[in-house]
Amino acid sequence: MKDGQNEVKYLVGFAGETAYLSIFGKANYLNCRKIGDFFSRVIAKGCKAIKVDCSSCTGMDSTFLGTLAGAALKMRKIGGSFEIDNLVGRNLEIVDNLGLGKIVKINSGASDSSKSGSDALETEAADAIGILDAHKNLVAADSSNFEKFENVISFLERDASGGE
Repeated sequence: MKDGQNEVKYLVGFAGETAYLSIFGKANYLNCRKIGDFFSRVIAKGCKAIKVDCSSCTGMDSTFLGTLAGAALKMRKIGGSFEIDNLVGRNLEIVDNLGLGKIVKINSGASDSSKSGSDALETEAADAIGILDAHKNLVAADSSNFEKFENVISFLERDASGGE
């Protein structure tokens, strides 16, 4: 997606029982809808491990991280693993602040991913339901996130139900 400062490219791959996602640019609600679809497809195909390479990721928001959390929670249910590599700086700080280390393996610093994705994934903005689900995933990953996202979740639930 090209939007001035919001250019991003996702490369994905699936080899053996491992799925790969490499992020180039800023990952956020404006471009992460297809990430959840990719993870759902590979999990349905028998994926046992997901590796995310953040070495070229310039930033990430809560919707993107909630999408990762949703996939990590699914992987836990099937006994699989979810790993985030090359997580440093502000990206590491936000992942730590949201408690995602409880459900994913975090490799800060320069760790090598054994493979990276090679197929470009289309970028598309998340819809309101996707944003709501992402934030609910963050709460499921760490209950202390409820206070952080209570207003967002309440607003999106009201919006989804027609404002009732």
